[in-house]
Amino acid sequence: MRFLLHLIVIFLFFLLQKINTYREMAKHQFRLYQKYKKDAEIAGGADFGAAARTADTHQRQMESFNAEAVRCIVRLHDINHRNQDVLDLHLLQVDEAAKIVDNFIDHHINQQRLTNQEGTKYLRIITGRGRHSANGISAIKLQTVERLHRRQLTSQVNLGYLNVEIGQQSLLSSELI
Repeated sequence: MRFLLHLIVIFLFFLLQKINTYREMAKHQFRLYQKYKKDAEIAGGADFGAAARTADTHQRQMESFNAEAVRCIVRLHDINHRNQDVLDLHLLQVDEAAKIVDNFIDHHINQQRLTNQEGTKYLRIITGRGRHSANGISAIKLQTVERLHRRQLTSQVNLGYLNVEIGQQSLLSSELI
């Protein structure tokens, strides 16, 4: 049992290292993107096209590295939270969290519709308190609350998490106007 626990700790550490590496690589690509975008704005003629294409390449690489980081974060949270009704948004960026929240809620609504479950189901979305955010306000929590409101879902806001009510009649993200 201790051996298994030791292996899990090593694996979690490895995932955290991968996440940090992907984030650093994405930051580097972002800096290159900014440089070449600026060069494209300054340049004229044929130089503009080459600099713009190079900027686009760095932007795609940045997005790819961030996507890999998100995959690792989701895997990390799957290990830490065995309850499928809980979504942890720690380590995610605001735009990444929005997509994952929609997928999480859509999955549970579809599950209720497919199994014809009546009544209300309660989900928990861990947003964090915002201690690492600007002004100590969780940007992810604010965006998530706004998104839930837009989806006409009832939620209870707590210090570091949200409790969300869904049912068969809840709107999927694709059903929003």
